[in-house]
Amino acid sequence: MNEKAVWKWIFAHMDANDLAYLAEDTNLQLKGFRKKTLQKNVVFMKPQIIKGFLESKGLQKVKKSIRDHVKECKECSAYLQMKEEELAKLMESEEKRIGLLKVLLASEDEKKQKAGKKLFYECIANEQEHGIKVDEPEEVADEEVHALKKTIKDQEVKLNKKEKKIAELQQQLSKKENEWKKEKAKWEKERKELQKMVQSKSEEFKKLGESYADKLAHLEKSYKEKLANAKNQIEGYKLEMDHIKEQYKALKMATEEAAAGTANGQVASKHIALIGNAKNWSMHPNHQLTLIGSEQLDEWLESEESWDEYDEVWLLKYDITPGRFRKLKNQIEKGHLKEFQTMNALAKYVDQLEASR
Repeated sequence: MNEKAVWKWIFAHMDANDLAYLAEDTNLQLKGFRKKTLQKNVVFMKPQIIKGFLESKGLQKVKKSIRDHVKECKECSAYLQMKEEELAKLMESEEKRIGLLKVLLASEDEKKQKAGKKLFYECIANEQEHGIKVDEPEEVADEEVHALKKTIKDQEVKLNKKEKKIAELQQQLSKKENEWKKEKAKWEKERKELQKMVQSKSEEFKKLGESYADKLAHLEKSYKEKLANAKNQIEGYKLEMDHIKEQYKALKMATEEAAAGTANGQVASKHIALIGNAKNWSMHPNHQLTLIGSEQLDEWLESEESWDEYDEVWLLKYDITPGRFRKLKNQIEKGHLKEFQTMNALAKYVDQLEASR
């Protein structure tokens, strides 16, 4: 009994998807085909696949793949436990026949292999329509030949189109090369003319350069003057800042006096929120003050904190951005928000409040 003859018949009658899976699982290498196209072209590749499987190494890999599958398949495992009578009964079913033969012939048990060969020759090999000679090449079915011829014809049509397209592109390339040569000659002529013109106008360019040098000197002088003015302005700002610091010290002293008065039992007449960077100013005479630094303002604007709990909201306007100022005006009632451009203006307003009490 020739084992390869049996396997050849099994492979020839296997489902295309099963054949493709077996080829992928055994990592079968086929010249001219990629693994990604195996599933799509398995019908055309069937003779090459069978030939690869029938090689000694290929057949060993096929058997191992089938044995691994049997371990996970209860029905396949059951075939190995059946008696000859039960196996012969299953061979009558065309649906079960291929799977049964694969399991028996792939078994490592020689008795199971012999049983598979015996079943094959008893139930199939004696039938004329299933006769196989191992040394003869596998014949491709008529529909497969027709499909293969159609594929070859389609490929020839595509190849002719590609060759025609290449010829057209080569013609276009040749045309572009001629156009480029003409354009290059034109550019070369213009370059020489321009070079000649530049040389003839070198004296004019020299005078123009001297004019630019004079302008640059004038700009440099103007810049130095502006820089000196800016330094003077900075000195003026420093003097103004010193004046503001003096005012700030006076406000701080007034705040400390107010804090001392509150500690003696005096009751604040107003609850006021002061927005701006006045970190050391915690109280003012006769008023309860809540300080909100400009870096904390975003959190207050986004929170659900109500501004209604304050009698007045004082804003050092110079210390916040226009965007934050617009949000404040939208959240605080008109007349409730008091804006001050400087610390001095705030101090004057507080003095007015105290004078009116």
